[in-house]
Amino acid sequence: MTITSTGTCATSRAARYSKQLVSHMSRRHGGEWDSEADRGYILFPITRANLKCADDMMTITVEAEDEETATFLEDVIERHLVKFGAKDNLTMEWTRS
Repeated sequence: MTITSTGTCATSRAARYSKQLVSHMSRRHGGEWDSEADRGYILFPITRANLKCADDMMTITVEAEDEETATFLEDVIERHLVKFGAKDNLTMEWTRS
């Protein structure tokens, strides 16, 4: 069973932080950011994270084969994002389906 985990982060700098996250994490695994569409992706060895921005919200979606992998991916993404946005006190809210 595939688990879809969707994280949201409210920030007035959604596109900036998304672009920074993609740029940083894609150095290791690959990925791309499209500034015109305000969306992109990060490739992980086990899956792909899709990022998109709308207004003051960043949304990140990942798929995982099990709960442990979903938790791992959420943690990795969130740690990096929180680090980049420390001065803005960024937080992620994750939901799974």
